[in-house]
Amino acid sequence: MNFKPITNTLNNEGFVFFTKHDIAMDEFEKIAGVQFSHIAKDFIRPQKENHNNPGAWSNIYSDGKFPPHTDFAYQSSPPKYIMLYCTDNKNSNRSTFVLDIHSIPLSARNKLSQILWKMSHPERSKALRLLKMSHKYGQSILRYDPTCMKPYFKKDVWAIDFINSIYNEFSKEITWKEGGVLVIDNWRCLHGRGDNKLTQHCEEKRIFERYCAYL
Repeated sequence: MNFKPITNTLNNEGFVFFTKHDIAMDEFEKIAGVQFSHIAKDFIRPQKENHNNPGAWSNIYSDGKFPPHTDFAYQSSPPKYIMLYCTDNKNSNRSTFVLDIHSIPLSARNKLSQILWKMSHPERSKALRLLKMSHKYGQSILRYDPTCMKPYFKKDVWAIDFINSIYNEFSKEITWKEGGVLVIDNWRCLHGRGDNKLTQHCEEKRIFERYCAYL
């Protein structure tokens, strides 16, 4: 498979969606065009709660929508790329929405960059900016997680609704099918989960393999 057009889309838009069954780890590196230090793999599926992981988002949002976020925003260096591979999409029409921070007006980006946020997480508690330049990697790193990040000053609480309004206006919708592959630049994009309309009388069986690639 020729990955060059896929890599170009990833670089230009911050994410890319395509179909390929049984994608391999070395192909993930080819798509990203960089060498990873390591890759963490897990499986994710919509569920009402997760007793095995007290910090799971399912324990907050159940099997409903997930708001825009960075995966593992609390880590000192979050994964650069996230790859979601749909192995099963039975009884599901739930979309994923992706927002490329480069796609929003510069004035909005600058406005958000000025806000100081407080992160409160068992692994990391500190004040930080939504966008911060990494001199090590020569690019800005975006991080946002509404479950553990709040504006540091009460006067800036408007920023939460502002992020959601930008996400609703500028995010792109991904419609899943089995074999779908979504690669996201996790330092550049926020992503979230939509509702499922097909589970009123049957069990949703959507399953993703999630690969988190670190530099």
